[in-house]
Amino acid sequence: VNRFLHDSNDPVAAPDSAKWPTQAIDVRDLAAWVVSMMETNETGTYNAVIDYKFGDIIEGLQTIASEAKRIVWIPHSQLLEANIKPYMQLPLWVPPSMIGLVTADCKKATQKGLQARPISETV
Repeated sequence: VNRFLHDSNDPVAAPDSAKWPTQAIDVRDLAAWVVSMMETNETGTYNAVIDYKFGDIIEGLQTIASEAKRIVWIPHSQLLEANIKPYMQLPLWVPPSMIGLVTADCKKATQKGLQARPISETV
C-alpha cells in the first residue's frame, strides 16, 4: 500500500501476473457476516474469505494512488530466488507450491451471505 501512496515514479513489483489467485476479507465485512450468522443461529465451519486475482488488488490500490503506478510482474521463480518470504514480504502472495493457502473454497460462506465491499474500500 505504501508503494502506491508514495509520490514517486518508481515501479511497483507484483507477483507473476494479474490473474494469479489470492484471497482476503475486510474485517468489517467479516464482522457483519458473523453477527448476521449469530442473529440467525447459523452454525458450521466456513472459509470466510473472498476470491480475488492479483489484478483486482492492484486495481484497488491504483484507485488510492495520487497517480497511476507502473506495475512490474515478477515471475514466481525470481521472487523465490530473491528469498522473498510468501505472505510476509509480499502480502497476499504465495508461490505455486503453496497455492492451496489462497484457493480455499469459499462458496459455502458466500451462499450464507458473506459479501465483500469493493476492494478499493478495503485497501
